[in-house]
Amino acid sequence: EPVGGRRNLLTRTEDFANAAWQTFASASKVGVAPIAGPNGGQAYELNMGPTGGVIGAAGAVYQGVTLAAGQHVVGIYVRAKTGSSSIRVSGYSNSSAVGTDDVAISDSAWTFIPFSFTYVAGSPNVALRNNVAGNSGNIYVAMAQLELGSAPSAYQKVVSTHDVTEAGKE
Repeated sequence: EPVGGRRNLLTRTEDFANAAWQTFASASKVGVAPIAGPNGGQAYELNMGPTGGVIGAAGAVYQGVTLAAGQHVVGIYVRAKTGSSSIRVSGYSNSSAVGTDDVAISDSAWTFIPFSFTYVAGSPNVALRNNVAGNSGNIYVAMAQLELGSAPSAYQKVVSTHDVTEAGKE
């Protein structure tokens, strides 16, 4: 682990093919993206499935986590495969979902989406959701992170519990 310890509470943060990342409402995992992620890292292509104005109807890719109560922040890079689209990042806490507004993304640049929420109790997860009709469907994702606090810190790549890299260094 890095000297400062593990901060990123997600696992398989660049391996969206892993079973740690689950799908909902016909969203599907496509494979490693044909383009590099931010800073040359690995990106992954996802088909976000159907759109929906409510969280329960929208295609989603998510990871369940175990959290202590308190303020948490999610950070993830997203990019449309073609054209423009929008995406929503959400967290599930105390049997209710909280999330960002729909965030516009394009195929010309990576967009970093930070999202802060207070976790109380329940079955937590962190999700990317396809909430707006007319989305292009496929998106690229990279560098997912969830940590305690209200603002994202430097990205920590987590391959497994004991394989954590900070700022590109073991």
